Amino acid sequence: MYVINKYSICVNIFNGLINLKIKYFLIIYGSQTGQSEVIAKQIGDRFIECGFKPRIYCMSQSEKSFYIEKEKFIVAVISSTGDGDPPEKSARFIRRISRKNLPEKWLCNLNYALLGLGDSNYSSFQFIPKKLDKILKNHGAKNIIEIGLADDQIGLELTVEPWIEKLLSKLNSKENIIIDKMTEVILNDNLIENITIKRGSEKLRNEKDLRVPQPAIEYLTSSISHIQITDFSSIPWQNDSRFPGQGSSFYEVDVVGVILLNGNDLNGVKEKREIHLEIKTGLNELLKYEPGDSFYFITPNDKNDVDKLLSQLNLLTVADQQLNLYIQPGTKKVNPTIPEYLPNNSSLRYIFTYCLDIRRTPGRPILRILADDCSDENEKRRLLELCSVQGMSEFNSLIRNTGVTLTDVLSAFPSCEPNVDRLLELLPRLIPRPYTVSCHHSIWKNRLRFVYSLMEFSAENGRQEVRTGLATGFIKSLNVGDKLMISLKETSKFRLPPISVDNETDGYDIPLLMICIGTGIAPFISFLQKIQTLKLKKDDKNCCNVPRYLFYGCRNLKKEFLYENEINIFEQLGVLTKLFTCESRSESNINSSIKYVQDLLKHNKKIVIDFLKISNSKIYICGDGIGMSKDVYQCFLEIIKGAYDVDNNEGITILNELKKNERYIEDVWS
Repeated sequence: MYVINKYSICVNIFNGLINLKIKYFLIIYGSQTGQSEVIAKQIGDRFIECGFKPRIYCMSQSEKSFYIEKEKFIVAVISSTGDGDPPEKSARFIRRISRKNLPEKWLCNLNYALLGLGDSNYSSFQFIPKKLDKILKNHGAKNIIEIGLADDQIGLELTVEPWIEKLLSKLNSKENIIIDKMTEVILNDNLIENITIKRGSEKLRNEKDLRVPQPAIEYLTSSISHIQITDFSSIPWQNDSRFPGQGSSFYEVDVVGVILLNGNDLNGVKEKREIHLEIKTGLNELLKYEPGDSFYFITPNDKNDVDKLLSQLNLLTVADQQLNLYIQPGTKKVNPTIPEYLPNNSSLRYIFTYCLDIRRTPGRPILRILADDCSDENEKRRLLELCSVQGMSEFNSLIRNTGVTLTDVLSAFPSCEPNVDRLLELLPRLIPRPYTVSCHHSIWKNRLRFVYSLMEFSAENGRQEVRTGLATGFIKSLNVGDKLMISLKETSKFRLPPISVDNETDGYDIPLLMICIGTGIAPFISFLQKIQTLKLKKDDKNCCNVPRYLFYGCRNLKKEFLYENEINIFEQLGVLTKLFTCESRSESNINSSIKYVQDLLKHNKKIVIDFLKISNSKIYICGDGIGMSKDVYQCFLEIIKGAYDVDNNEGITILNELKKNERYIEDVWS
């Protein structure tokens, strides 16, 4: 480990700018899903290539491997979770530097650069990075470049890579010419030309000075033996390596029911299905779940996708032979290790089926190494264009937004024959998919019920074939009698009761305002089943004294009103005070002004206002709609401003206080 006196720092002040020449410094990250960690390590590799010697630590290592008050310069990478909390392993670090009893200007000797990762689908977008930025400044720390706010909805790399270049420019005492050019290139998008994955715009084709990322440092090598590996049962899934968010061990369950709830139609209604599972082992762990909790499903890659990739790599003939992985002798990568989720003594077929995500759209680092493996110069040039700074806009519109896969890219560039070791290094880990349970064990005992929408993608925009979503397609393929591996997901705020008060209440006395669209109804069915059981147990004749409202929206109520009969029974029993519904694509009432849940909330704002005045009331929001979180947040903001006669900033303060006190809780995805 580098010690403090090894810092070599020269500070010059010129025209109000601080230029730092730093060789040794600290990179820290706070990650919930592993994304911040990956990017922090990429930043580390990039700086090492440029002669710097950074140390890289998770924020959880504060006061163990580093003390922020003793540092002179840090780079921080942190994400913001959907409910506005810091990533779990960074929470202690955030609490520590937020303490009010710290000395004034505690970090006045610290310079920093901060990169935030988030998803603008959520109303809490970039809440934690902005909070960390404010905390550091309040302690006297100085940011040497503006905070980077990367958005996963449009592509993290569109912010991350220019931000890294800007930071490098600043540390090398250069001005920000590069970043200005980047911004200009990104904004200039030719919408008139017929631009495809194989052919770029004329401007990009004529660009003589493409700025492309450096290829990632090679560090893995492999060998194949004559031993055949055809039975995967003895290979521990992903080497028994736990992943962020895993809340229990994995257990095998039986499929005991598969139900088609509704088909799809031309008006956008998606096929909805149910799957029922029976737990026989792991009862003590798995049946700890509470309403709102989710389970991870181990979802392998599709066999046809795996075979196609192996064929494109010319590896089908050796796909089932024993594969051994090693660190490449002489690699320049600092502290290289074999990814812990890649088992030795397995096979290429196993790794591409169970360990690596071959469906995820390849990022620019992968396109960069694919370019080097093209024998056709035109194909190489086009891949370099797509991963270049100048080609960011085309990468975003043709690769990222269309959801093309690695096999699609290899089909479009047939001369590309990538080295499989490079793919093992760069392809992301295949993470199980979480699904929220739509029942409660007080009624369903050792059985679980899940509802899902079947995702389907047509063969267009670079996609070579019709596909279903990886997880939903796999679940649909399961039949009664099949087996599935599941684990609990770590508990979040979105449960009944919230984990912060589960020692004080069973959730029965909590007033509920539940807002959902589509399959977002699942956790609320679990909520209501638990309340129904508690009502019977308590023999409560006054259940209706606790208000519980459900606002439910979908495209077409006649075709996809999920759990309609159950909800009506809950209302009849007094478990649910009142149900409110809306539909965005009604066939019978096309002129209705109430199409979305936010319209429904505004139409019933008196109920909402009265509900907010109840001190222990909680608002839960769940759904699979792009922008739902922001739209509902804005709706509540307008209702609060009108009800309390406050301005926009005061309204935001009230809403943020509701979030802080776990009275406004979201689980929204896209």
